[in-house]
Amino acid sequence: MKSFDLRDRVRFERRQDLADGFGNFEGDWRALGETRARLTPTRGGETVIAGRLQGKASWDLWVQSSNLTRSVGPDDRVVDVRDPERVWNIRWTGDLDGDRRWILMQLEEGSAE
Repeated sequence: MKSFDLRDRVRFERRQDLADGFGNFEGDWRALGETRARLTPTRGGETVIAGRLQGKASWDLWVQSSNLTRSVGPDDRVVDVRDPERVWNIRWTGDLDGDRRWILMQLEEGSAE
């Protein structure tokens, strides 16, 4: 696989498991680490949630394989370091060519967490 221009910088975050006393385990997001990346939009779409049209945008995120990036999964999220208001949910991760050099993450922006 060819080399990518890693012009973006992203932070991976994981939700802390905090019990609320009612059997729920949901807390604040904590940073796992940052890395250089390549973000490219793939497609957009709209779904109807509670009778309202909700816009979604899909993105591909390419990162170099590392202990950090291999530990990230669909329960985590991605934040743009330059613009922390841009947050993506991770829908899928994988090593497409099996050489453990690059990881592709398919992300969704504008969806419910």
